[in-house]
Amino acid sequence: MDSTYERKIDKSKIPTCPILGVNLAAINMDWLLKFTEKNIEKLKGDYMTVVNVYSCVSAYEDSEYCEIQNGGVLAIPDGGPLSTVGRKRGYKKMERTTGPSYMGEILKVSVERGYKHYFYGSTPSTIEKLRENLLSAYPGSDIVGMYSPPFRPLTDEEDKLIVDRINELQPDFIWIGLGAPKQEQFMAAHQGKLNGFMVGVGAAFDYYAGNIDRAPEWMQKRNLEWVYRLIQDPRRLLKKYWHTNFKFIWLTMVRGGNATEKKSVVDEEMKFEAMFMDDTINTESVTTDMSETDRGGVERRLFYLQTSQYHNCRGWLNTIYISSRIKGNLLFTVSAA
Repeated sequence: MDSTYERKIDKSKIPTCPILGVNLAAINMDWLLKFTEKNIEKLKGDYMTVVNVYSCVSAYEDSEYCEIQNGGVLAIPDGGPLSTVGRKRGYKKMERTTGPSYMGEILKVSVERGYKHYFYGSTPSTIEKLRENLLSAYPGSDIVGMYSPPFRPLTDEEDKLIVDRINELQPDFIWIGLGAPKQEQFMAAHQGKLNGFMVGVGAAFDYYAGNIDRAPEWMQKRNLEWVYRLIQDPRRLLKKYWHTNFKFIWLTMVRGGNATEKKSVVDEEMKFEAMFMDDTINTESVTTDMSETDRGGVERRLFYLQTSQYHNCRGWLNTIYISSRIKGNLLFTVSAA
């Protein structure tokens, strides 16, 4: 991250829910789209991470990566379990906001708002298919450039050339599809250097290129998209999901987080509403003036949610058990073939 970078947005006004050290935006897609439209010029030079269970647990295990996750203007809850945990902790308006869905919503309004797009990542064949499919699905989209970097670190000279090239094209959005943790590391390293809003969208390149299918909507709504992806690519994802999913359940549902994550839910909920009110609003004074009765009610609700974590965990374990049966059957079929 660039320690000299001066953010143009007051990040403290964005409602957040800390989970395993990552300060996740306690928002929904509608809020995010309004926020983007209102602040797109101020967002240029900054980045947004798209966090799932894997990257959240990875940040918990790696303090440097956690710093990168928290170093952007927003870290949005791409993984359904993250928004579920947030709501269980009292962040009632927190919903899953996936990178691919966000990219699609932005592309829908790109022609109307004159947005320009640059795509960085994946392979040459994938980005060619990506361009073709996006222009077909979103006619008139202004795709000013695409680049598939080599599968090695760029030299300083190569990096400077690509930075200069992207800045010459003046994109509003720079979509990064390198996968975690490379895409977050890339964005942090180029904070303040690339003059566009960087968003790490991971598998979105493959989704829109048609390389892999997204889970049916009913699976997405039930936090089962990871199971669908596992079925498509079991050899690569089995070990990864097995470790991070169980660790996530243990740390968030069984153990229940730590003291630093017990911040004021009321204050964060007020920020959700205040972002689109008069910029002079003082959210701190609003929440300070709440009656002790109101605050006491919130505290009692939080206590109830914390004591019910064991029962929530049982539901998670049932999901894991079912998915493990799917994994076993799938792997047996693969090996038999």
